Amino acid sequence: MNDDHARAWKLNSQISELAHEVAIYNIPYLSLPVTTPKDVALDVFIKMNTSSVRLSAYDIVVAQLEEATGQSLHDLVEDLETAVPAVTRYFETGSLVLDVAALRSDRPATQRSYSLLNYETLAAEWSQVVDGIKWVVEFLESERVYDKQRLPSVTPIPVLAALAEYIPLSLDEAGNVRRLLRAYLWRSFITRRYDQSASSRALQDFRGLRRLLLGEETDWTSVPIFDEDMNPLPTSMDLESASWPRNRDVIARGILAATLREGARDIADDQTVNSGNLVHREYHHLFPDSLLNQIGAVGQQSSYRALNCALITWSTNRNISNKAPLQYLNDRVDRSDVGESAIRDRLASHLIPYDELASAGPYTEDDKVRLRDDYQRFIHARAQLVLMRVLSLCNGQ
Repeated sequence: MNDDHARAWKLNSQISELAHEVAIYNIPYLSLPVTTPKDVALDVFIKMNTSSVRLSAYDIVVAQLEEATGQSLHDLVEDLETAVPAVTRYFETGSLVLDVAALRSDRPATQRSYSLLNYETLAAEWSQVVDGIKWVVEFLESERVYDKQRLPSVTPIPVLAALAEYIPLSLDEAGNVRRLLRAYLWRSFITRRYDQSASSRALQDFRGLRRLLLGEETDWTSVPIFDEDMNPLPTSMDLESASWPRNRDVIARGILAATLREGARDIADDQTVNSGNLVHREYHHLFPDSLLNQIGAVGQQSSYRALNCALITWSTNRNISNKAPLQYLNDRVDRSDVGESAIRDRLASHLIPYDELASAGPYTEDDKVRLRDDYQRFIHARAQLVLMRVLSLCNGQ
């Protein structure tokens, strides 16, 4: 045809432009010998993948499980979330599954362990993985730990899920095991055991707990987390210095978790905390931050302490505003039909000492020293209450 020459010329120009782009494009390339172990090759592949949507260890496991068994891990995880919908309040479910599978295969929960999993075994034992995750979610709810924002440490969760198959179902033996696992959970929530080398330490504790559950050991201190020389329980001073629980510090969140476990009834509407209403609660300064800083009694770092915090409803928090404790507690007593004793009980459900809080105020600009002393007296008194409860929980009681 008459225009063939023009079309060919245009097409050739387009091909030349594309060829030039490819010629100057930097394509990463690494040659591995054919003897390279599979897990090493996968690890190199994941680390070299720098595209905008990076592959994760989970993506690799998805592909390998489907290749090995014909089953989709995505479908299995969706079924798990349908069977245990509360799991999504705590974890990214796919990662949790891999951590549980790694521990069940007696390996640490690491990327390398994921690549060494026996995928046929994982598929065959999937129902046990689901049962373990269901059990640990129910256990967390029974301990009034309701979501990841208030979870002091995620590390013990796959450990407990992987141990679930060894747990007796009824009678005194079940109660004894529950006490053991409660003690393990709370020690992981209130000590520095998992601040470093969490995966390897979790595996050590998993093995020790498994030996106890199988009757191969009877001494709790054979499990590293129960060795108080290596992993000391907190002191009153540790609790007093703990930071604001919205931060990711394990002891700060452990303090909040211990107070929520008591029920954390709202100061005004008397509503007990649960998974449904927790999202409507706010972090409240018992000694208002603005009051402490306005008078200059303490710095902001000192006002943002875990022991100066209570989770209460947003409406109660707004109503209290920056009032001194004496003033807002008198408001509660005056507006309540049940009087001071009920307000005492509500505060006790947060492990808050009423007398030390109710005697605080009113203050003027000249009361810096008195306010500082009242605040420190309150922090110390609450530390004693919280410590007593924490030590009880760390013994499984």
